[in-house]
Amino acid sequence: MYRLLPTLSLAAGLAIAPGAYAVLVNPGFSPEAVFTEASPPTAWDLRDQESRALISQVGFAHTGSNVFRFEVLERGFGPNKLEQCVFRPSGTDFDFGVMLRSPMPDEGLALRLNIEFYGNRDNCQEREDRFSIGNDDFDFDLDIAANVWTEFRSGSYDSSDLASAGNPQWARISIRVRDRSDDGNPGDPPRIVYLDHVTGPNGELVENGDFSVVEFPGLVEFDEDSGPIGYTMRDLEDGAVVETRDFARSNGRVFRFNQLTDAFGDNKLEQCVALPSGTNSVQFGTWVRTPQPSEELGVRLNMDFYPGLEDCLFRNNRIQRTDSDVFLVPEQYQANTWERIQTTSVPVSELPTTAGYVRIRVSARDTSGANTPLFFDDIGTNLVNPQLTGAWFDPATAGQGFNLQSTTVGLFGYYYGYDNGDQLWLQLGIHDGPIVFGQPIDVPVFGPSGGTFGQPDDPTAPPVWGRMVTTFESCTSATATLTGPGISQSFDLGLLATIDGLQIPDCTDFAGSDQPVQLTAAWFDPATSGQGWNFLYAPNGLFGYFYGYTATGEPLWLATGNVPVTLGEPVTLDLFYGQGGTFTAPVAPEALETWGTAEVTFSDCRNAELTISGVDGVQDQSITVLVLTEGLTDC
Repeated sequence: MYRLLPTLSLAAGLAIAPGAYAVLVNPGFSPEAVFTEASPPTAWDLRDQESRALISQVGFAHTGSNVFRFEVLERGFGPNKLEQCVFRPSGTDFDFGVMLRSPMPDEGLALRLNIEFYGNRDNCQEREDRFSIGNDDFDFDLDIAANVWTEFRSGSYDSSDLASAGNPQWARISIRVRDRSDDGNPGDPPRIVYLDHVTGPNGELVENGDFSVVEFPGLVEFDEDSGPIGYTMRDLEDGAVVETRDFARSNGRVFRFNQLTDAFGDNKLEQCVALPSGTNSVQFGTWVRTPQPSEELGVRLNMDFYPGLEDCLFRNNRIQRTDSDVFLVPEQYQANTWERIQTTSVPVSELPTTAGYVRIRVSARDTSGANTPLFFDDIGTNLVNPQLTGAWFDPATAGQGFNLQSTTVGLFGYYYGYDNGDQLWLQLGIHDGPIVFGQPIDVPVFGPSGGTFGQPDDPTAPPVWGRMVTTFESCTSATATLTGPGISQSFDLGLLATIDGLQIPDCTDFAGSDQPVQLTAAWFDPATSGQGWNFLYAPNGLFGYFYGYTATGEPLWLATGNVPVTLGEPVTLDLFYGQGGTFTAPVAPEALETWGTAEVTFSDCRNAELTISGVDGVQDQSITVLVLTEGLTDC
């Protein structure tokens, strides 16, 4: 019996994008909004704007679900300023900070934070009668870890110095980023910097500091060297758009090029994708739809292989190129119907040298000259890490841990443990970008929304508890730091159990199993969203965790024993719980107490009837899979 294994259970508060793939950024074209000086984000000002400003919905946001970016960075701090007037109470010090993240940091990238002080809001807004104190520049080189949120804070102005200068009541905070990483102005390709979680004194969010107050439009246009978040575009004939369509597969939005030409050399949508360790072959594809299939309407899917990220971004030192051309002939493709197309599979062993990244490309042409509408959605690859799915723990602190699941929307999971004598469970935010061994990933961590046994509260906006930074060294080992309100803990994690049939420790593909391993997933009852289960079918049977609340409203997690399962036949799961542990001193697995049982019948690998009964009461649940495990075939 696996007790106190890391858990992958589901409290059903997860916002997911159907059809997304874990290794890509923005496979389903998430909502974005464009802002100008005349129409800035709510509560913010844009000044000296040379590039478009965007708020984008992403899975890797630090706080909430949105991030801010300037589309193209300039070589100086003069252009592109994001600013806000913030009230300062008398007698208080003043500083501010911002969380920053870049997929391509460089010592040539730099951040500038600036504060100006004013006597009243009107003067602050108009930048008139500025006080003599302030207007200092706080500059930071952005030679930081890639894809990890890093906090930067200005210097602090002491309340006594501010009082001596006339006691200003308003501060105008300014955020600026420049790029001197390349000889171009701007760099080619442009380096991207994301901003989130802007805070004033005491770490409190400024107004709309998480960019959550936004209305996403139905259509956003993109031009040369820009692109939907995560992508770049080249050789455009007349731009491209992401637009709302009622037939979209994911996020309610689709992508299309505005003007198709008669050549595949025009209109390229591209992204660099890491090759996970253990990759045997590489393949990618997309869903396409057109109102008028034609043999003259074609799509080229291209893969260029490179040694590293910089090579891929700058298209240097290419190892190999593969083109796959698909023509949408009426005999094979129906009008106004989504069809899946994909590249041929490229065995990694046949590449002439070791590749670390692949640059995927989608382009299209229409030799009829009719510019037939062609829509794209759910771009995906076979590059997933199903090996990361499983129970993870640190042997030095057995009794707490994590369950992780590589899903069709990214990697996510749950922590279970204790805090001040009570049980604690936390939901890890989705990481929807590449997972590269040796590179950290940084996700928000959410606490329970509240409720009682069988009556959870609305889980759609769980409270932010803290953050977790994880570095996978292999598919069986990782280091992690979990930080929350006034507490922090580091782990040397090992993989305790994984799906029956996965090849460990070689990180090779799923070899298959004669057991119902497809039960490995996050499960919940839609009638009681806010509590849920995660199950893992390990080599010695099914086990899992329940996450919910006690009869008196405290967080409750329950660990099951291991049992073999046959679809359609009932099984009994013994349930165990712990009492009295702390954040760094959990209850030992052997000290768990019996809570009760769960009687469950899996009618198939997507639905089950379950009765849970024990210390806190009885519930009848009709549970279904909320999010699938990537890499497993359907049952």
